[in-house]
Amino acid sequence: MPVLLYRGEHAGGAPITLQAGGLQIEEVAPDRRCIALIGDSTQNFDSNQRDAQEALTPAKWLAGRLDMPVFNRAISGQATATMVSRWSSDMTPLAVNASWALIQGGINDVHRGQPLATIQANLRLMATRAERDGMRPVVCTATPTHFANSAGRIVRDQLNTWIRTNFPRVIDLDAALCDPANPQLMAAAYTTDGTHYTDAGNRAAGLVMADQPFWSRPTPSVYEPVA
Repeated sequence: MPVLLYRGEHAGGAPITLQAGGLQIEEVAPDRRCIALIGDSTQNFDSNQRDAQEALTPAKWLAGRLDMPVFNRAISGQATATMVSRWSSDMTPLAVNASWALIQGGINDVHRGQPLATIQANLRLMATRAERDGMRPVVCTATPTHFANSAGRIVRDQLNTWIRTNFPRVIDLDAALCDPANPQLMAAAYTTDGTHYTDAGNRAAGLVMADQPFWSRPTPSVYEPVA
């Protein structure tokens, strides 16, 4: 049955009636559709072309592609131990609105010579705290850095292999951004200095973050006409 929406008169004085042919009610699930991100300068660095559409952090590309808010708590220069130390102040409060914790770290650890076991323990601890806070952890692999010496490059490779095999939800930024001809380097188009991202690198990182099967997105119901 048509639903009466409005009855009134237009300027000519004749009566007017507006009706809708049907009504559909969508169920809205109480889903905390936000992402909380913790990381280093590769996640909070905008290019100098701040007025250009391309001058976006990976988090902004991620948010735009998923149509999902991203709380970016990345801070330049931080190693994983510092991220662990600020988790309770910077990430835990976001769990009220965020169902996902995106964890990106390890690059600064590698070039500072931190042992592999230390980086692994810190990443594992952040993932555990995310779960304790009610968020699903997503862990990123560490992208190449020109700061790393030969020992550091070995640690990064071992770290990424461990990440890929020890977490259920992984975003392989390393595979997406490295130079296929020399995986110890980032592709030239994606980096400004061998560590940080160009506009193209920000976009590539953000889109590979978004292009993952585990993000939950609401699906509208099929419209059913009312007779």
